[in-house]
Amino acid sequence: MPRNLTPEDRWETDFQVPIPGEPRNIGPLETLFQRLLNRTERLKNRLGAILGLPWDATLPDTLTGLAGRVSTLETNQGSTTLSAHRNAATLDHPDGSVTAEKLANGAVTTPKIANQAVTAEKLAPGSVVGHLGYTPLNKAGDTMSGTLFLPQVITNAGANGLGVRHIELRTSSVRWAMGLGGDEGSGNVGADFYLWRYDDEGNYLGEIFKAERNSGRIVFNEISGRYDHQNRFMVQSFLTDYFNFPANYVHCIAVIPVSIPSGKAIYLRRVRWALSAFLRPRVRATNQNTWTGSTNFGDASMNVLLGNSNTTFVSLEIVNNTSDGVTFLIGDGIWAEFEIR
Repeated sequence: MPRNLTPEDRWETDFQVPIPGEPRNIGPLETLFQRLLNRTERLKNRLGAILGLPWDATLPDTLTGLAGRVSTLETNQGSTTLSAHRNAATLDHPDGSVTAEKLANGAVTTPKIANQAVTAEKLAPGSVVGHLGYTPLNKAGDTMSGTLFLPQVITNAGANGLGVRHIELRTSSVRWAMGLGGDEGSGNVGADFYLWRYDDEGNYLGEIFKAERNSGRIVFNEISGRYDHQNRFMVQSFLTDYFNFPANYVHCIAVIPVSIPSGKAIYLRRVRWALSAFLRPRVRATNQNTWTGSTNFGDASMNVLLGNSNTTFVSLEIVNNTSDGVTFLIGDGIWAEFEIR
């Protein structure tokens, strides 16, 4: 039997076997076994070159183990390096073979997913909505179910001669609309601001007003209303004859009783007067507050509290604060406006 294995890198084609009937000596038989074992050793080394050194008779049972042992694979078409297979980014798997339980936490990261690799067909129905926790709006044509809070709203519908609605206020259909009207031209002309109104079917009725961009004017379709005589009223009086004012003298030219509702007060809002030299106007609420002018001619707006009792008398007076007598002219007088609030 052989004592040492000497592998030979060649295939044996000639085995010398004793002819039947010849003497059976051990030499030829030992040579035969030696060559057989040499071939076996050569096959082992060849497998070792394929599977990696050192030699391990236990075959790997995982792709990772195999990839660690394989360096070069010889085929009938030539040699191909298996490093490409070992480092391949994708592998073909039967549908359903790769489950969440087979993946380590964090194993699938964004850099490992090719662009457009996750398509709608690969997602379970409702998976995105379930992850978000709400149903997102479509880019166009969708309706919100709650209040929308925005830091800024920009509309770019534009303008034309007939007007373009930018914002609508609706019930069953449009009731009011705001937008821009007028073709734009040079000199800041056009794109004026409009407020329009609509009937129960959403048909156009007319404009309420427009604000002109170039002039800043506001043009109303119609303004109607009345002066609030209950809470705003005027009192005026003037002299029809000459009168000599003694020194340091006050003369009342008009007085009117005013009923002030509970919790409200009367205020002096404006006074116009024209008096002879050195005479001054005075407006007073009986036993309460007084306003006195500092000139003999003027027009002043103000907000002076006069009184707050249930009923009071308001009077217009002419004051001579000098030490000399003064004669005023016919037509001298005072006009005052009051407000109850």
